[in-house]
Amino acid sequence: MRSAASNSLAGGGLTYEYAAVTGRSGEGVVVETEAQVIRRIFQEYVDGRTPREIAHDLNNERIPPPRGTMRLDIA
Repeated sequence: MRSAASNSLAGGGLTYEYAAVTGRSGEGVVVETEAQVIRRIFQEYVDGRTPREIAHDLNNERIPPPRGTMRLDIA
C-alpha cells in the first residue's frame, strides 16, 4: 500500500495554501491568497531575512497561520 505522500496527496494535518476537496480524501486546491503569503515568505527568506523577522511582520500584519492563532514567533 502506497502512502498518501508518495501519491502526491496530503498526509493529514493543516496545510497552508491548499483547501481540501470535498469527497476526495487527501486532495487539495490552491488558495491563491494563501499561496501569495507562501511565495512572499520564501522570497523574503531568499532575500536574507530571518524566519523570526518574517514571522514578526506576518504577525504585525495580522496574517493568520493555518492553525488560526496569531502567534508565529520562532524561538
